Amino acid sequence: RVCYDDDPDKEIETVNFEVHPTIEIDEDDGPAGTKVEVKGTGYHENESEIEIRFYLKDPGTTHLEDDDYYVVVASMDIDVDDYGSWEGVTFEVPSSKKGEHKIYAVGNKADDIEDDEIRYDIFEVKPGISLGSTEGYVGDTIKVEGSGFEEDEEDIKITYDDEVVKETEADEDGIWEVTFVVPSSTKGKHEIDAYGEDTEAKDIKDKDFTVSPKITLAPTKGHVGTSLTVSGNGFAGSSSVTITYDGDTKDTATTND
Repeated sequence: RVCYDDDPDKEIETVNFEVHPTIEIDEDDGPAGTKVEVKGTGYHENESEIEIRFYLKDPGTTHLEDDDYYVVVASMDIDVDDYGSWEGVTFEVPSSKKGEHKIYAVGNKADDIEDDEIRYDIFEVKPGISLGSTEGYVGDTIKVEGSGFEEDEEDIKITYDDEVVKETEADEDGIWEVTFVVPSSTKGKHEIDAYGEDTEAKDIKDKDFTVSPKITLAPTKGHVGTSLTVSGNGFAGSSSVTITYDGDTKDTATTND
């Protein structure tokens, strides 16, 4: 609004500016599982039922409302202030292929991305892995999931202390899942990593798996005088161990490397 300085009520010219909904995220990139906080501006003061959509595929302009193209990563009633702003919504980046992904927020008032001219933000998915469990014993079966790889990427290798323990390939969304048996290894932390024909190991943050000691006994029952065999794994390398029966020392041994 333009008016005279000495007479504010005397209007010279007025034009309108139309505010559209938009969002902003606090993290721009990372692997699946990254926690992202979203805040919005330009929404209706009575906006409710806001859902955050993370697009697995580029919707272009023809598939914005196609739920095969996105997943709802957060959906809730949030406090929108008198100026149409809100914040404090967080979500975890879902498993998805490597590259840029659009994020939209729609509500009960701003519910048409095109007609309401809702502006998106972009999150760049990078390759990463996750473990089904982070500690256990030699011989346990461990699940490893990968995402953020290239579409249909091949020759993906999963390593345990730099030794390949499994091979696989990604699907059209850059996602894969394998299991492997924890090999003989010493007590403590061991690194699990992955790489493929398009993804280098240095691009992926290693995950630690902690091995604990374990013994096996054969047989597990019998009469007095029965000869018992004790085996162990997951102990410290090249160190002495003592075998006891009800607290009494029965034998000693030395672990291998």
